[in-house]
Amino acid sequence: MNRIILFLLLFSVSKVNGQLPNEFTIGDFIEVSSDTVKIYFDGEGKISSAQCARYYRLGTMHPTQPAIDGAFKDFYLDGQLKMHSAFQDGLLHGPVRYYYPGGVAMAEGQYTTGMRSGRWTFFYSSGQTEKIVNYHNGLPYILQAYDEEGKQMVEAGNGMLTTKFNLYPLIENIYIANGKIEKGKISGRWTYKNIKSDEVIGYEDFDGGNFLLGESRNFTYSDYARIGTEIYYADEFAKWFDNINAQCRMTSLATPRYRGVSPFNGYFAKVEKDFSKKAIAFANQWFIVGLAISKKNILRTINVASSLNDQVAEGTLYSILKDMKSWQSAIVNSKHKDTYISYVLVLQNGKAVVPSQLRFDQFKKEAGLK
Repeated sequence: MNRIILFLLLFSVSKVNGQLPNEFTIGDFIEVSSDTVKIYFDGEGKISSAQCARYYRLGTMHPTQPAIDGAFKDFYLDGQLKMHSAFQDGLLHGPVRYYYPGGVAMAEGQYTTGMRSGRWTFFYSSGQTEKIVNYHNGLPYILQAYDEEGKQMVEAGNGMLTTKFNLYPLIENIYIANGKIEKGKISGRWTYKNIKSDEVIGYEDFDGGNFLLGESRNFTYSDYARIGTEIYYADEFAKWFDNINAQCRMTSLATPRYRGVSPFNGYFAKVEKDFSKKAIAFANQWFIVGLAISKKNILRTINVASSLNDQVAEGTLYSILKDMKSWQSAIVNSKHKDTYISYVLVLQNGKAVVPSQLRFDQFKKEAGLK
């Protein structure tokens, strides 16, 4: 690719002569039409170039917080529906239905404040029921399960189960587990292997759903279970804040710098400080900021949008950003590339905060870094 995108939230919005356009695109990963956004994601739920994306999301921007508001849909790249659900206060909440390519139902259930809840039904691509699971406090209780030929493996919460599972964050790595289900919970000794190999990776022992001990390739562990019984979807983990590079994987990457260092080491702090001084009279709101830096290290474009369409506040923030020009574009394979940076700034009671900077500071504190 000829461009690199440092992505600290989800998109940037153009500001032209103080006016917000109704339709625009950002690279090949974001499209905006009025208050509707189209965002591309990879197989792990990270914002991605369309060239290596697995699906895209269509939804409406929330008026007061950086999130999608209400009902939304995810689509495969060919336009087929992948799933539909809803957000409430930035969390998945309400009925959901997932689909295989071709339109056959993959799963249906319910989210409650970001977690699977209640009764879920999972299906094979043939349409045959695979599992019926009840989720309580986010934990699965397997009620029924069938193999692909329709033979029942688990009945009324008891039986021997062979099932696929994955683990966050590497959710594209699929494994197969086998063991006993008692009263809906995994019990006794379970084995697991990679879906691409018949070699058993290891075993784990459980008692009433509680993990006891595991061994894999001569390594014994008791910290946490590696085995699961569920397939989780990238759609459930789509990250809007913590994505760094919204492009296909590169062999060598150096991120953009401001005054010779990472934006986390001075740039965001200065934006927060300078805008807070001038924003006392502004209403609580949030801003999306987008910067375009050429491969010759020139700050070409500054884009600012307010959640309240507050053009005075937008202009004030823009005036601060236009004087911060000491950028170096990202380097890929030893060459500077056109670079896009996008982040959110939240204004609350006259104080400006960049959430990505706040999380970075918390990480340093927890890691004992200065």
